[in-house]
Amino acid sequence: MKAGFISLLAAVALGGCGDPQPTSPPAKPQVAPAATNVPARSYPTRGVVRELPGGDKAVIRHEEIPGYMPKMTMELTVRHTNELAGLNVGDEITFTLFADADTHWIESLRRVKAASALVPEPPSSHQAALTPKLRELQPGDLMLDAELLTETGRTVKFTDFRGRALAFTFIFTRCPLPDFCPRMGNRFREARELLLNRPNAPTNWQFLSISFDPDYDLPPVLANYARNYRGTNPDRWLYAAASTNALAQIASPLDLKYAREGSSISHNLRTVVLDSTGRIHRQFDGNTWKAVELADALAQAAGVTMPKLPTP
Repeated sequence: MKAGFISLLAAVALGGCGDPQPTSPPAKPQVAPAATNVPARSYPTRGVVRELPGGDKAVIRHEEIPGYMPKMTMELTVRHTNELAGLNVGDEITFTLFADADTHWIESLRRVKAASALVPEPPSSHQAALTPKLRELQPGDLMLDAELLTETGRTVKFTDFRGRALAFTFIFTRCPLPDFCPRMGNRFREARELLLNRPNAPTNWQFLSISFDPDYDLPPVLANYARNYRGTNPDRWLYAAASTNALAQIASPLDLKYAREGSSISHNLRTVVLDSTGRIHRQFDGNTWKAVELADALAQAAGVTMPKLPTP
């Protein structure tokens, strides 16, 4: 499934708990309550059409929305698709962004400058390092290793989680749209609650939220952001940041679209479950999967054991 494309001005982030340690028996998590019945807020803005994938979607690089989010490139949902008629890639437009507790949409699209009058931006020098295409990992394949900086200031690698099933996703702290990074955090929160409260559930599992923006999402930022989703209980949920080199190692094998456009970062959504031997168990693309699906996949992956070596 094609994931929503997101891009952030110099920032993408995650939050976390502690470094990998043996887990304690299940306990009820103390979590921040999810927002409900939040009325939609509107933000008039402008941007440039980057892609028209069809249907009710438009990829737009919009300017900063003060007090809400920085300059980003995102695949946005168009409420009235007739407003896309006549628009072309490269057109500069004005529009209004709406967001409530669960989703977003845009309305009142108006072209203010045609594509032919715009000067295209040069590609970033960082983009080339992230474009080499490697074979996409499939279920049963061993996850490539990469080093991450955790919210506690220590480093951790994927191999450090061997013996536990691991669910990881990619987010960034300054993305406020509810159906993008906040939805990833809320789904992780819900899945963790399900596992902690499920009778006879396995205990050898771990959640990991990975930030794209190591320069902005420093350990204190991640720790503070994590409280929005974990509350005061960090049990089996870690936040960390990936360097540009680490992302270059793992992006292509996960079909994670990640590229810099000037000072912004574009990416899609990928959530991956590894079994206790470090192999791909399942991958969730986009943002429409449910928390119970993730909890079930993680519980199944936790039951996978390392095959016994033949006796010499």
